[in-house]
Amino acid sequence: MLQQLAQQLRSPDPEQRKQAINALVELDDPRVLSAMKRLAANDPDPSVREEAEQAERTIQVRQWKQSESDNAAIVAEQQTGIAPSTSADAFAEALNDPAASAEARSELATALERRRSGNKSGALDALARAIEFHPPYRRVPAIRQLARDLTGKVPDEAMALLLSRLESKGADKKKRSDAGGSSSGDASWAVLILELVLLFLVAAGSILILFTLFRQSPELATQLASAPASTRAQFDSIMQASQVTLIPIAAIAGVAIVIGLLLYNLGLHYFSVFVLSGEGDFVSFLNAQLGVDIVSYLLTTVIYALPFLVTRLPANSQKAILSIDQIFVPIASLGVLIASVYYVSKVERFGIMRGIIAVIVAPIAFGILCVCGLFALSFLTAFSRTR
Repeated sequence: MLQQLAQQLRSPDPEQRKQAINALVELDDPRVLSAMKRLAANDPDPSVREEAEQAERTIQVRQWKQSESDNAAIVAEQQTGIAPSTSADAFAEALNDPAASAEARSELATALERRRSGNKSGALDALARAIEFHPPYRRVPAIRQLARDLTGKVPDEAMALLLSRLESKGADKKKRSDAGGSSSGDASWAVLILELVLLFLVAAGSILILFTLFRQSPELATQLASAPASTRAQFDSIMQASQVTLIPIAAIAGVAIVIGLLLYNLGLHYFSVFVLSGEGDFVSFLNAQLGVDIVSYLLTTVIYALPFLVTRLPANSQKAILSIDQIFVPIASLGVLIASVYYVSKVERFGIMRGIIAVIVAPIAFGILCVCGLFALSFLTAFSRTR
């Protein structure tokens, strides 16, 4: 509605502009005041300028009354130590306050969510950041009461504690940046490089191990024994060639897997930051997620290698172990998924639900984007050939 009225303010008809002014005044939106000031100063029609001036005075009086009401509530709160009722509507007003930035509203929502989950320390951190983004929150009675609930102190002391908490965290961050930030950053990068090397070795090694087990499996030997001589000769030549080319192929595949996981985790991180308001840095995110990826590849190798490893055991033992293997697959998959959700939520500093959304929804979204990109590329290629 606000956008429609803003467009109506640009109408060439003065009556239309005056109707928009009267409608905007009723919205009680802080942004309306600046629009009224511009119209009062610049509109070419005198009647519109007069209407805008009257609207400007009405808004200013209303804001002054609201300010006086807030001040009275704060004075009463200081005298009695009891804040006004903090109903859901009071928080809804703060969460929907158009004067507050999106970051401030998001941090306030996080503080409320963490308070409900019993995480008082996390709620205090989020509330402090909300006030940092939007200082007028300090005067909102509902938020002052929230600070009191979280700290157990009277509202003024609670707000002072929040501000000191914010300042101390900023000082600690600056101190780490000045004194030990470079060494901490170097350590994080060292861990990241080590994990990348380890992931490459695990990915390439799993290819070598699985291929070697496949080549030596009794089922393959049985099938070759009953195959024609020409087929066996062709297979032997392929195996001899593969002994030379397998290591380079495994190395190339390992590099491709590492690059693919880097790109995937890059997308997952920035999806968490820009869509879900995450706060983690990319290096810490990679350190956590690559650890999960390495464990995932190790488990995958064991799962696929086990059927080859048990072929020399008695039939009953094979059946028991393969049954366990089939049960282990969904358990391992669920464990990897839970670990990924946990580390995404921990590094990005948001709730488990947003972690689940990041881990489950983000890959689906990226898959859809990739399919759309491939479709567009094939379409453009086909179109360019027809010309």
